[in-house]
Amino acid sequence: MTRDGTMSRLGTLILGLYLVALNIGALFALFWMWPASGNEAVTQPVVDAEVEYFIIAITGGMLGTSIAVLTSFATYVGSGGLIASWSWWYIVRPLIGATMGLLTYAAIRGGILKLDQQVDVLNPYAVTALSAAAGLYSKQLVEWLGRRGDEFLSGGMKSEEVRNAVFRSEESQDAADSSEGEW
Repeated sequence: MTRDGTMSRLGTLILGLYLVALNIGALFALFWMWPASGNEAVTQPVVDAEVEYFIIAITGGMLGTSIAVLTSFATYVGSGGLIASWSWWYIVRPLIGATMGLLTYAAIRGGILKLDQQVDVLNPYAVTALSAAAGLYSKQLVEWLGRRGDEFLSGGMKSEEVRNAVFRSEESQDAADSSEGEW
């Protein structure tokens, strides 16, 4: 760190190399885990298809965040205003984006698709795009979720409607479970 709080040249170089390596690693992981079409020989590691989509969602989220992180990094390095105290923001943001990508995939997979639906009907392009959007807007998404959680927990939101919807869905699931053995 320099006297004015900006990051030293060595610190800037190390942080820049970290960000570039992380981005290249995420791109490599995305290409490596991409589902093979029926005409190609399978060159991917043998993993469960669901795990494959988890990794695609994680790397999609990380790549989405990388857009914001690398743009910010390049802007502040270019203007000579990269502040050393922000270094952890640059280190942690891709991990937050990866987490948001995975959570977005899990929410969509668990909430929109039937739980018993096979993974082979999923579109890897859609999973990547939604995960990347969640990563790109992870800061805004976390802030929005925080506000909704605060409102819900404080009772300021229409919490009664939310509670009714949750209990109604549990009751309907219980009814479905109890009627499975019936003709």
